[in-house]
Amino acid sequence: MKIKINYIFTILYIGLISNIYAQNNPESNGQKDWEYLNQMKNFFCKAPEECNEVDNMNLLEYLIYVDKLYASRSKLAEDFLDKYPDNPHYDEALQLFLSSYFAPRFIPEKIDKEKAEIISKLPRKGDTNAWAKAYRLLPVDEKAKKRWLNKGKGYVNKILNSNAPDERKVKIAILLFNRDYILASNNYAYLIKDSNEQDYWDSFEKFYWESMQLRLEELRDTYPDSVTLAKFIQAILDDIRGFSPKLAKDYTDRFIFELEKNNLLSNRKGTEALHLGLANNLKAIEAWEKNSTNKPIEMAFTAFDGKYVDLSKMKGKVILIDFWSTRCPPCIAAMPQLKAIYDKYKEKGFEIIGVAADGDKSRDNIKKILNKANADWPQYLDGGKDATVSYHSLYQIKVLPTMWLLDTEGKIVENKIELSQLESLIRKYLEL
Repeated sequence: MKIKINYIFTILYIGLISNIYAQNNPESNGQKDWEYLNQMKNFFCKAPEECNEVDNMNLLEYLIYVDKLYASRSKLAEDFLDKYPDNPHYDEALQLFLSSYFAPRFIPEKIDKEKAEIISKLPRKGDTNAWAKAYRLLPVDEKAKKRWLNKGKGYVNKILNSNAPDERKVKIAILLFNRDYILASNNYAYLIKDSNEQDYWDSFEKFYWESMQLRLEELRDTYPDSVTLAKFIQAILDDIRGFSPKLAKDYTDRFIFELEKNNLLSNRKGTEALHLGLANNLKAIEAWEKNSTNKPIEMAFTAFDGKYVDLSKMKGKVILIDFWSTRCPPCIAAMPQLKAIYDKYKEKGFEIIGVAADGDKSRDNIKKILNKANADWPQYLDGGKDATVSYHSLYQIKVLPTMWLLDTEGKIVENKIELSQLESLIRKYLEL
């Protein structure tokens, strides 16, 4: 298929500028090249004309554009890694190379005409099934993909086989696993699943994800003292729970059984942290399942400010649980209004609990957001170092903001609340 001149220039922009930069700057060192690579990780199009052109592409044109763009990013990262193996930014560059935003789909130059026409006519917006169909139809340059996969694995193995500290090895091993897990997750998401075929899909999932589970177990056994790895394993199981609660529970049970049976807990920080986290997850899952029979919800955690919060100790209050994220502008925009309502009804028995879907790296940003809104209610950092349970994953919160209202018994009475409804609901359940 033919591609417009501007389109070609845009997708080659990174590579062209990179070559010119290197030729005209012979004094260029690793720091300058790292700064350039780090800058280009966010490049998508040259505003405004070419960005408008991208916006108006059909689905096939857009997929090819993104594929070539990601291939250009990947090449930049690869060149840096090959040229500067001892650079202090090496691990950061490797993280970019293994990330989903540097992962091409390896669409070949020639695409079957009939398939190309079908993909071109699929809607680009408003229909996720159209994208899944497009990805199933798109051919893949398997040779180029295999080279890229092996290149990343080679970089990682070089570090794993060195005398680098274990914690560095753990972080690098996690990067490789995460790359492969995302690729497997994407392919799984493109499958068409009929609800009447649940038994088949349960069996398929066990087979499809088994290699990932075995790799996690191998990492656990290789780095039993790594708390970082323990938290990562929990995060993967939480992610699996989002599309297959049964499979996630099977894997969790399997981890706990093997940890206890094979005596892997004694004085090993990582396996002890993993065992504790998984046990807490199971407890939280059981509590959530009980909630489906109209029982009070259970939630206990150390809040952002270090205070301990336990819903079972808050009976008699009407509680709003606000699931939010620093990456959710509507969540942040709602805080001043929540603050006004909180101040108005706090003394009458109303409480708010915030559950932020963020990790420790977002602490400063969260603090800034909370201070700006003067949001002085308890906050739980879902991905933080003190988090033993991811409530966003456990309760399968997929839309933000999501707000739940609990009555004075701790039962969920409203789980789809608009801010405009909140005050009247508070008055209703406080019987004001």
